[in-house]
Amino acid sequence: MASRNITMLNRKIEKTHFKGEPVVIVSLKDWKKLELLMEEEEMRNSLSFQKAVKEGRRDIAHGKLFELDFKTGRFKKTKYK
Repeated sequence: MASRNITMLNRKIEKTHFKGEPVVIVSLKDWKKLELLMEEEEMRNSLSFQKAVKEGRRDIAHGKLFELDFKTGRFKKTKYK
């Protein structure tokens, strides 16, 4: 899916030269989409991020994390979903 999104964004990119250097021109809307895709790819390949997710899931499973219940104003144990 990410490669399809990148391909679609690549079609919208205007490639040109400025002072002899290659540059690209992208609309701000498309840049934000591209930036999000790059962040997702970086997280997907990050070992420290994967480790943090595993630790977080383990903590939730062992009942170590709490969340605020806005209806009651009290903290309750987070359930693993």
